[in-house]
Amino acid sequence: ATGLFGLVRYRMDRREDGDDVLLTVTVQERPRDRFEVGLRYDDERRAALLFTTTLHNLLRYGSVTRLDLRIGEETRIGGTYVRRRGVTGHFEGGASIAWSQSRIRLPGESRVASEVELLTGKTFVGLGLGRSTVVGGELTAERSVDDMDTSPSVLLLSASGVLDHESLDRIDFPGRGADVRARYEWGVTNLAGPGRFSVATFDGRYYLPVSSTLST
Repeated sequence: ATGLFGLVRYRMDRREDGDDVLLTVTVQERPRDRFEVGLRYDDERRAALLFTTTLHNLLRYGSVTRLDLRIGEETRIGGTYVRRRGVTGHFEGGASIAWSQSRIRLPGESRVASEVELLTGKTFVGLGLGRSTVVGGELTAERSVDDMDTSPSVLLLSASGVLDHESLDRIDFPGRGADVRARYEWGVTNLAGPGRFSVATFDGRYYLPVSSTLST
């Protein structure tokens, strides 16, 4: 083995116009630990320094740990740990936590209207059904506090069900297959009084070959 790739996928499809077989190979570069530094600027949040650290297989093989730090008018600290199920596994999971503090200004005014702290935590568990489908659940807790006491704190708790199906023959310019993502979220919040909410989203794509060089 060359050791250059962390994952290799192949797919064999028989051509419709003969007995030839089309072999499609998709490879992923072996993951590498990274430390990245960036600079961001916009008219609203001004300049900010961005620091990101990505570590592979830190606590367990197949896991990805990411630490983010943003320093500027909007400060943010976050960490994410994800373990994918891989080729032969069935379970995957992960968790993330983030804290941020930002200043909110009214349009056309230079003074700060409020300064909000936001703390968010998430956890996810998924089960693989075959090689192309994952069903799972996600729990989210979020709390925002106004440091200037101009508005009450807001607490949000939610639970989500997730379906992810991907059977594309290749990632770039697929010729056939489906890419489906569905999500249903139900939660409670004290915003504008105790209340409940629900959100459903669906995104689906299906590809069919029109010719040997064109798909739709």
